[in-house]
Amino acid sequence: MIVTLSRLTIALALSTGVLSSPDFGWAAQPGMAQRSKKPIGLAGAAKANAELEKEVNAKIATDRELKAAKLIVSADVTKNEIILRGRVSSDDLRSKAVELAKSAQAGVVVNDQIKVIADH
Repeated sequence: MIVTLSRLTIALALSTGVLSSPDFGWAAQPGMAQRSKKPIGLAGAAKANAELEKEVNAKIATDRELKAAKLIVSADVTKNEIILRGRVSSDDLRSKAVELAKSAQAGVVVNDQIKVIADH
């Protein structure tokens, strides 16, 4: 069992990039999880950004007032960040927009650039 656990741990370390097989002194065996050698590239990041922006916009659209505010959503998956811009009428709406954006993807950082402009 110890050997199996060790190989599983090593396979996980190799697949996540914590270890690379040359540093460890042996090559990964066929069938073991391996990290993709193909980088995400600009096209892959742009597609992922668009998908995250779409997800955040869909969540914001569930609230009538936030939908009417027409907030601008920008995503940068390389930074795990969502930027929110625009204007809302209250701090409560601002907070709600931030929470909805955070719920779009676990662990995402929200850069809140929303301005609160109270209606008179």
